[in-house]
Amino acid sequence: MTDPEKTRKNGTPMIDLCGQWKASSADGRYQFSATVPGCVHTDLMAADVLPKDLYWRDNADKAQWIEREDWIYRRSFFVERLRKNAVLVFESLDTYCTVKLNGTAVAECDDMFIEQRIPVDGVLKEGENELELVFESPIRRTEGRAERPHAFTGERLYTRRMQCSYGWDWTMRFVTMGIELPCRIEFEDEPFLKDAYLYTRAVDDFGAEVVCDLKFGCFEEGFTAILSVSDETGKEVVRREKYVREATRREILDIPAPHLWWPRGYGEQPLYTLTVTVGAQVKHIPFGIRTVRILERIDEEGSEERALSLKLQKTASGQAYDFNEVSSSFTLLVNGVRIFVRGANWVPVEPILSEVRDEKETLHLNRAAEAGVNMLRVWGGGVFGTEHFYRECDRLGILVTQDFLMACGEYPEEEAWFQEALRKEAEYAAKALRNHPCLVWWSGDNENAVRGNDTLPTYRGRTSALDVIAPVLNRLDPSRRFLPSSPYGGDRYASKTVGTTHNTQFIKFLLSCLEDSSDTLSDYRERYEKLLARFIAEEPVFGAASTDLLRKSMTETEIYGDDAMWEYHTQSNPNLNHTLFQYQCMAAKKLFGTFQNGADRLFKMQFLQAEMVRLSLEQARRHLWYNSGVVFWMMEDCWPAAAGWALQDYYALPKSGWYAFRRGASDVLASFEMKEGQCALVLSNVSLTDKNVMVTVHRFSPDGAMQDEKAINAVIPAEGVTRLPVEAPKKDGWLVADVSGEASDRAFYNDGTLPLFRAEIEAEIKAEEVRLRAASYVHAVRLEGDAIFEDNWFSLLPGEEKTVQFRPAGTEVPVVTVEGMSIIP
Repeated sequence: MTDPEKTRKNGTPMIDLCGQWKASSADGRYQFSATVPGCVHTDLMAADVLPKDLYWRDNADKAQWIEREDWIYRRSFFVERLRKNAVLVFESLDTYCTVKLNGTAVAECDDMFIEQRIPVDGVLKEGENELELVFESPIRRTEGRAERPHAFTGERLYTRRMQCSYGWDWTMRFVTMGIELPCRIEFEDEPFLKDAYLYTRAVDDFGAEVVCDLKFGCFEEGFTAILSVSDETGKEVVRREKYVREATRREILDIPAPHLWWPRGYGEQPLYTLTVTVGAQVKHIPFGIRTVRILERIDEEGSEERALSLKLQKTASGQAYDFNEVSSSFTLLVNGVRIFVRGANWVPVEPILSEVRDEKETLHLNRAAEAGVNMLRVWGGGVFGTEHFYRECDRLGILVTQDFLMACGEYPEEEAWFQEALRKEAEYAAKALRNHPCLVWWSGDNENAVRGNDTLPTYRGRTSALDVIAPVLNRLDPSRRFLPSSPYGGDRYASKTVGTTHNTQFIKFLLSCLEDSSDTLSDYRERYEKLLARFIAEEPVFGAASTDLLRKSMTETEIYGDDAMWEYHTQSNPNLNHTLFQYQCMAAKKLFGTFQNGADRLFKMQFLQAEMVRLSLEQARRHLWYNSGVVFWMMEDCWPAAAGWALQDYYALPKSGWYAFRRGASDVLASFEMKEGQCALVLSNVSLTDKNVMVTVHRFSPDGAMQDEKAINAVIPAEGVTRLPVEAPKKDGWLVADVSGEASDRAFYNDGTLPLFRAEIEAEIKAEEVRLRAASYVHAVRLEGDAIFEDNWFSLLPGEEKTVQFRPAGTEVPVVTVEGMSIIP
């Protein structure tokens, strides 16, 4: 028995409908208990119809039949006292669903991305009530629709549900149905705050001016609202009491001596809280005070920036997509300070939405922050970031850009139903996310408009972005920038010298080199220079996961000798000439040498990602402020990918690229530059203070003999670059540079590819540390185990000793192993 007066959400009377339901297939073959939130997949796993672990080997194949069936969910509930203005609320229904209450159809739902609010006055009754939800197969629902241009699979374009769950080149196919998020009945029969919008209009020496737009329900008879603003310590800085009998109210809040919110690495992240009290309802709305804008300054003719832009336009990728007659910067300013963005793309942490847990999102986000990530792009093939995700990014100082939920296809944007769906999604997302200081811009989609430009009357995605989404954001979130697509800017939107760029768009140029057996990739470092851009919103890097993850996905024999399970757990793009796994094998062989055995292959495929991340960040930092940010594809895995794109795996265990990112995201980064036969050590400083450092260059001969050059002192200016001339290495030799003082780093350079050979390392492993010593140069030291290491995938000089601290990644004491590879045969 439920009395809504005793059960409230933020003070609003409600009846919770989560918990145990009954479910069945529409034909009655399957009858089972269901848990809400949940879905058919998880309920059938609990009922032992499906394997308990869908991620072990090829178990996911055993769940593919579910998507073609219809399913019914039922439950009863008791209302002790009926109230007016009853609303049945489902935070996410997946997806085509008929909602019946007491035998009456009260809604037809077809969009999992938005909250469904269904008025049920006249149908809800005191006493026993029966609720039934009928889910129609999304696959059969779209059968017969015209085929449209797409990546991966085409039926998804007609259904407003998580696009990557149809299968992508990093996750298996899981087309689910069910009540994915919480549900309840609310009673809106007393005054309440519907929604609030806060944004910073000005910050000056006198304080901050914050606009506060409020919207109320049941306001007609008038009521008193109390507004209070407190800072991060709980100190009240504003308090107002207002009589209200209007639907909307605007308040201008003057905040004295404001504590500004900053991105990670640039300052603190203080959050203010607006508390609105209306009768029994009390709502707390966190917000931050900060300003954001994007600097898009046109390059002057004859400038270094303009010369570099013209050079990039002559590359193969530039000739394919970059027709800009002028070029310009794309630099994010927060509180008037330039931010060098070090980021990654965010996808759902689970392939099944109902399985997403706050704890797992926090684990992945904390891990990202530990790597130095200061931006995440919420990719358009997933879902809108959860409230928990955004609150955590506010806390951690991680900037967010949010795509609207379309990816890699020609959607039916000319059809009225699709436009209406997008309009509702834009309204929902804007209201849900706009108060978060971490959110810096919106994007209309992912890669639908790569060949668009602002002068064209029509291009793929234009109607969705400019006719449907933009007007909603102009009305509900006018303070924030909206980019019609990602990538966006210039002629074409995928161009490199204006706006944002996706280097995934140019991956065919990389893969074609791998396919060419005569191409040795001896100049692979120089090729990265051709992928430079003003702001890279997708930078693809791939590599194998840790042995710990692989052991949770396949057998030991399969790890070291069976490609079939690697292919299955890597997935691929059907439009490629070879599989993604095969391309990674090609790249690792060309760069690091022929595989000696399964263990050798694993090491080299793991290290591949570290090398890609290193080169990408080094070349971006050498061209600091021509390039203002790199956002890697991608941050985390949606399922246990064996050899995918993510920097940290499904279980949040760092891959080699994570460690390389952490190095490259540091305030100071050193790298070697070779131009026209002249070598230089380039020191890049993205911090707001000068750095005094000492530099030692170690010169190696081909046999591994090391000679140290005289140490020199250098000052790296704040937000600047210092170049130090260095003698180039002798033939088949290499250089290592150590930076110490107010910053530390180690840089490496050799000419040509990088053949790797097993190296001997003295190692002493203790409870929380590993002590290492190398007799000769070791280029890559791998520490493996279910642990987070203070450093990993690093080099050791001859005779160098190093102690690395570590901590368990999970609840058990990790078993740690050490292995190294040298470039000395």
